[in-house]
Amino acid sequence: MPIALLIAVSMGSVGTPAQAHGAADELDEVDDQIAALTNDLAVAERTHTDLAGALIETDTRMSELRAQLDSATHEVEAAETELETLRLQLDVLQRSVDQLLTEIVRTSAEVASTVDRLEVEAVELYMAAAGGESLIPLLVPSAEQGAVAVAYLADSAVESESLVRNLEALKAQEQRDLDELATRRAEMEQTTAAANQRRDELADRREGLATIAEQVEAERNRQQALLAQVDSDIELFESELAGLEREQARLKELLADEQEQGGSRPGRLSWPVQGRISSVYGYRTHPVTGARKLHSGLDIAAPSGTPLVAAAGGRIVLADWFGGYGLTVIIDHGGGVATLYAHQSRLAVSAGDTVGSGDLVGYVGSTGLSTGPHVHFEVRTQGTAEDPLPWLRG
Repeated sequence: MPIALLIAVSMGSVGTPAQAHGAADELDEVDDQIAALTNDLAVAERTHTDLAGALIETDTRMSELRAQLDSATHEVEAAETELETLRLQLDVLQRSVDQLLTEIVRTSAEVASTVDRLEVEAVELYMAAAGGESLIPLLVPSAEQGAVAVAYLADSAVESESLVRNLEALKAQEQRDLDELATRRAEMEQTTAAANQRRDELADRREGLATIAEQVEAERNRQQALLAQVDSDIELFESELAGLEREQARLKELLADEQEQGGSRPGRLSWPVQGRISSVYGYRTHPVTGARKLHSGLDIAAPSGTPLVAAAGGRIVLADWFGGYGLTVIIDHGGGVATLYAHQSRLAVSAGDTVGSGDLVGYVGSTGLSTGPHVHFEVRTQGTAEDPLPWLRG
């Protein structure tokens, strides 16, 4: 309704001056609402884009943390397994040490016993040979048997000496084995201590990663909640703007009715500004909402403040804020043809002015629902948007 009233006022089709004044007051109020709504929608869409990007980064960070946490868990488990293996090896080694100590004690006792027996046998042999007080005459009945006993003692002494040497050699070998086992045990104890420290460090790292993961997950939930709220806001803004677009449809009808009254149809249109074409006429998917809508004009990117000129001569029927189009100029060229110049930073004409082809109408900007400085240029025939390129290149 407010946009329709604007065109009606600019074309002189509103009844009395009082009615026109009332419509203008209502238009000013609604235009303020349109400007605020458009700004809110632009802010919400930027916030949506920022939050969506941040959520992707958070998800990526979360995936990396989960991978690191899994890796740390596996490393701790491997360290635990290694420690258990080392503990078992230490137990086996300790049992070997204990067994070898027992054998050394037993060998030492045999050595001592054999040495004692050898000493007794040596004394008996000496006493028998010297004619001293030997026990042999008391134990055997004849001299012949005594000689045999002395010979036996001599042989036994030789065997005892050999046994002592063997036992001493065995004891020495057992001691060497014990020393080697003690060295191996000391080395293994050092390895076990290092493995235990490594396990503790890995466990601390895993706990740290788990804490960070919890914090990132909480941040992710917060971002998702904010994104859901922003999506809800965008849906509301889009619904309200849809209502305004219905009012724009009424504008088209009124504009078409006015244009049908006559005038010569322009042939070829001039470019309103020199710049890069950033978006052409046709259907496209909205980058934020995902809705597929008609892009009803040609976007030409140019630095903010670049002069905009009329594509052909005609009468200015709108020079004001126009919803999502921002500051906009509409020129009626006659013959049912009109052109629209949107998102201007500043206007150079007023409704009712007459302009010639190439005359200044305003300056490039980024007002309304815009992502950067450019002019949104439309060509409408009987109020219906057409592809501007054939008009500009014909």
